[in-house]
Amino acid sequence: MADSETEDFLVATQDCFSIEQDKNADTEVLDDDLEEELYADLTMDIKQEMDYNELKKLFDESRMKVQELSKENQALKEQNIILKKNISSLYLTAKEEIQRKDAQLKALQEKEDRRKQYYAQKMEKTSTNN
Repeated sequence: MADSETEDFLVATQDCFSIEQDKNADTEVLDDDLEEELYADLTMDIKQEMDYNELKKLFDESRMKVQELSKENQALKEQNIILKKNISSLYLTAKEEIQRKDAQLKALQEKEDRRKQYYAQKMEKTSTNN
């Protein structure tokens, strides 16, 4: 009987020890959960603060980039207006120059035609006189 009692005692002790281990494990899980809950807000606040700072930095950089691009856009618009005026002036000048050259060519052609007529008449007179 002593062996049987000893076995029963050992089984009971093991059961108690197992129950105690389960309680400790549950307590550790609860402690971990409690610790997570306590520090979750803190870590979330830190993460949000980091996110906020990063986002603010990105926002500020983006705002600066928008300002730079707006200035560049305005400068390009002004340059575009100047270039349009210049090309318009060049076009008008070229058009006037072409008209002037056309008139000059026409005058030279008329002069050449008159010269040819004059020499043709002169040759006619010379041939009729001979």
